[in-house]
Amino acid sequence: MAVIRPLEASDLEVLRILVLELHEAVRPFDRDLPPGEEIIEEHFGELLARVRGSSGRIFLAEEERRVIGYLCLFGAVQPEERDERPAQYGFMAELFVKEGYRNRGIGQELVRQAEAHARTLGGHKMELKVLARNEAARRFYESCGYTPRIVIMSKPL
Repeated sequence: MAVIRPLEASDLEVLRILVLELHEAVRPFDRDLPPGEEIIEEHFGELLARVRGSSGRIFLAEEERRVIGYLCLFGAVQPEERDERPAQYGFMAELFVKEGYRNRGIGQELVRQAEAHARTLGGHKMELKVLARNEAARRFYESCGYTPRIVIMSKPL
């Protein structure tokens, strides 16, 4: 059974590897994503900074002392649009469970932990982005109670 725990300083390198693995796993769903090696250092640094700056948290899933997944939560996010409800919310920036460990409830438990933390910060909702063509991820989030709110359309020129 997987254990969910907060990130520790000694986990940074394994987390960096998982962030890169997630990026490469979703690239086939979005032609605009560059190779992970081109952006990992800047992206990884930005993730950590946004977690710290929002009182967020990174949760790790661990089984037999091996990290098998993670969730990156931006904890107290303020709405960017003036016509949105002016209340902070949680933003699930990234969720990844390694192949071979999926469909065992690990992702759902990571989501529950993130939602609980966002609630303690006074968040009134949790939001996330999912690539439109990643149907498995969309089904997963729907099974956790998430519904589409805004659909961004894109067309290459």
